[in-house]
Amino acid sequence: MTNPIYRFAFILLLSPMIGGAQCEIFKSEMGDVQQQMEQVHKLTDSLSTYAEASAFGATYKAAKEDARQAMILTGLALGAAYDAADIAEEAQYQSELCGLDPVMSHAIDAQNFTIHTREQMEEAYELAKKAYRARKLGDITYLMRKSLTAAQEAEAFSQKAVYAAADSHQSCNHSDVSLSL
Repeated sequence: MTNPIYRFAFILLLSPMIGGAQCEIFKSEMGDVQQQMEQVHKLTDSLSTYAEASAFGATYKAAKEDARQAMILTGLALGAAYDAADIAEEAQYQSELCGLDPVMSHAIDAQNFTIHTREQMEEAYELAKKAYRARKLGDITYLMRKSLTAAQEAEAFSQKAVYAAADSHQSCNHSDVSLSL
């Protein structure tokens, strides 16, 4: 194997296997991004019930308890959003190693949408905490309305991230890569 031509031929023969392995790692990470973003979507859907009840609460005690539940669920959704953003960053790196343009493009979209989801969930969580600490019913309802709006925006971004991750996952196919140079 000292001849450079043999080395080059050997590398060419192994490149589809290496690309395939990178693709499997990437697909696994994109699957994890999808799961985390679906979790954000489910939690946001659940917290909306409590946030709406708190945002339009008639009594201080009920609004405060609903704000507490919304804050807990928002915190869980925020954790899932952080996980998804971290995984999406790694997946985006793996997509560059993959080398296919559609894969890289969709991976960048998925990463951007997970970052936007995380940012909106951070805002929703901070507002929910403030609402829970508020001492007046008017403050609780105002802050929970703002928190609910941020959570709904995060939910929309999470859905976009799920679709981008799915598109990226489907685009990662090395069977169309030819060995001709």
